[in-house]
Amino acid sequence: MPTWILRRLEVWRLITPFFNLGKLDFHFLMLLVYIMQYGVKLEQDRFRNRTPDFVWMMLFSMVVLLATTLVLPRVMLGPQLIMVLVYLWSRAYPSANVSFMGVVTLQAFYLPLVFVVLSLCMGGDWLGELMGVLVGHLYYFLTELHPAAGGRELLRTPNWLKRQVLAAGFGQVDVREVQMANPADPRFRAFAGQGRRLAD
Repeated sequence: MPTWILRRLEVWRLITPFFNLGKLDFHFLMLLVYIMQYGVKLEQDRFRNRTPDFVWMMLFSMVVLLATTLVLPRVMLGPQLIMVLVYLWSRAYPSANVSFMGVVTLQAFYLPLVFVVLSLCMGGDWLGELMGVLVGHLYYFLTELHPAAGGRELLRTPNWLKRQVLAAGFGQVDVREVQMANPADPRFRAFAGQGRRLAD
């Protein structure tokens, strides 16, 4: 893939691997279920009113997954990105009970590893899905665990992305946060009153 991008300038290959979920089979259908059951819920609950943060998480995950193809070459990255969403959902609701195939009930904390083991048993790309779990953990570590331990927030959503999402008009953005990030914006209204002296 790097050869196609660098020599042939086929830059669309940076995006298209994430739309590839493999051949139409049971695993393909399960990936669609994972998106609906865990990805949508993660966006609607954990990232409610934080669309720029969700977009930043997706961009970060895609860049890291693309970087892993330099070591483990592959043309399909859709399942790995879905596993990132599953992992982050499992960390957002670690004690939630999940019915697995309607047979076994387990805590959400263990769900990503169960999916990887299931993929291994079914002859799927378990190594790729494990990579998705590791990328999800990297994001979770940089945004949750490291700051909670007193470290710096190393993966804060950039202000330019917040402004772009607000300007695009999709999703939900905290307008006050965008205004504080860009005081030169004409919509910035802090200290806009007439003001009075203390003696008045």
